[in-house]
Amino acid sequence: MEYPITDSAYRASKKKAKKLYKELNSVWSPALKDEVVFNSAGFRHLIWKGSEQRPHSQQMERFSLISKVSEILQSPDANVVFRKKDEYAVVKWKGEKKTVISEANFWAISKEINGISIRAVVRQVGKGKKHFLSVFSEKLKKQKTAQE
Repeated sequence: MEYPITDSAYRASKKKAKKLYKELNSVWSPALKDEVVFNSAGFRHLIWKGSEQRPHSQQMERFSLISKVSEILQSPDANVVFRKKDEYAVVKWKGEKKTVISEANFWAISKEINGISIRAVVRQVGKGKKHFLSVFSEKLKKQKTAQE
């Protein structure tokens, strides 16, 4: 039986996660042979998926995994899966809205920790810096699939 999440529990979880996230700043990833920065886009993605806010239970699950991200990214033997995708953004340019297409690279870096497969996702837009985008466990991924 799942118990409802109280607002105070959610706020406490988010506050703790944000503090830990800010302390990460950046880490060297031997698997990517590059530095991965932790910016606001990554923390925002833990809370939102596009314009939809994730359920609090899913956010809290992701918050609880932030403490494992550095270990995953710094692991030389982590499993890495790469993909490339075009991303579209609407921007204002000279008073008009324009759609801009950027090429984005994604790396899903997985490592088994305490019997659970945890995946950290890193994104690079164009020639920008690689930055943390998300973290989830395989358990969470299966829950998400069951809900869809």
